[in-house]
Amino acid sequence: MKKTIQLTNCTIGGVSSKTAKGKLIKLENCTDVKMDSCIFNGNSKERNEKNLNEGEEMCRWSGSLVDVVKSSLIMKDTTISNSPEGGITMSGGNVIIEMGLFENNNPSIEKYPSLRRNIICSVSGILDAMSLKGGDGLERNTSLWMLNEGCSFEGIVSERDSSFFIPVPESVEAKEETDRMKLIFKGMLLVPCNLSFSVVKRKGEEKQIEHYDFDSNGFLSEREVEGSVAKDLISGCGDEIEVSVHILFGNEESPSSTQPFILKNTSEAKTNGDERVVEGGNKSVPYWIIIVVVFAVLFLIVLIVSIVVTIRWRKARKRTKI
Repeated sequence: MKKTIQLTNCTIGGVSSKTAKGKLIKLENCTDVKMDSCIFNGNSKERNEKNLNEGEEMCRWSGSLVDVVKSSLIMKDTTISNSPEGGITMSGGNVIIEMGLFENNNPSIEKYPSLRRNIICSVSGILDAMSLKGGDGLERNTSLWMLNEGCSFEGIVSERDSSFFIPVPESVEAKEETDRMKLIFKGMLLVPCNLSFSVVKRKGEEKQIEHYDFDSNGFLSEREVEGSVAKDLISGCGDEIEVSVHILFGNEESPSSTQPFILKNTSEAKTNGDERVVEGGNKSVPYWIIIVVVFAVLFLIVLIVSIVVTIRWRKARKRTKI
């Protein structure tokens, strides 16, 4: 028997029952479900800040407001918000979001206030997010907080470097220890969910890459994480070798990479003034370019002053003749 459900212009509020675990609606084996202009609002008043030491699992969840099991769902102009337990849980089926808004689905985990739980999808489901009207992930290449555990993602979700979160490292500091080199990463959204790093050693066209996992104790907060490598991996390299580090995130099998941070430059680059620093990982401007720019600015100033003086002199000369 075909099961059809249609919800239009609806508002469904939060529940406080521990048995429901935050769920507002469960769809199971439904072949045709449509939601249009609906608002699903969780019970954010019961949110308490959690400590990871208490066993809170950060990277996955199960008690979402909308639970979809082997069902077909189309959501138009629908809002899912204020749910510490998650927005949507998918287990098989097909979900199409034609216009959605996810916001403030915050599990309130200590030291990770930016963490969100919008969608978790598993067991060969298909999620097609066509467009968002606001909330998380609206801006290009920002975090959608949609976790893929075996589904097919389509639409704007498939266009992001990661469907879950996108870290934004801002600096890396290298500190020598007895036999190790500690790397201190600082930035935003440094969340311990499939986050790792790689060290790249480059000599001309040759490149060697080594991957490393962060130790669980290295995650200090969403703003700072520490890793370490063998000391001679960096200090033991010759002058012709460049060493850089990248943060890896997203899909564990084929992760995305952030911008490189240069830990050690080549002697040739230093000689040419092409000094790249660890802070920010970007190339600093070569000195000769700065000198050229300064002289160009001075030349323009002198030229403008000369033109102004000439014009005034000519005007004064005409007045004298009259």
